[in-house]
Amino acid sequence: MQLARLFSWKIERSPDDPASDSVDWEELERLTARLGALHDRLESAEAVGHFGTVNTLERDLKRVGSERQHQIDRLLHRVVDQAAA
Repeated sequence: MQLARLFSWKIERSPDDPASDSVDWEELERLTARLGALHDRLESAEAVGHFGTVNTLERDLKRVGSERQHQIDRLLHRVVDQAAA
């Protein structure tokens, strides 16, 4: 996971710091990849006129996008808190 590797060495952390775990960054990367896959599927469904599938994928895109934004907010707050400490 690229984001996890990038931020694992960019931010100095103590070993007992809960933010040292790259799981949150991996989750962000997973959600971003999921959004990309859903978007690709949505384009395909729209191209062939599967409107029921389009509606389902639009709903899934909204849900995953919301989860991703929540994850970004958590990570941003954590980084800002660490920088302020």
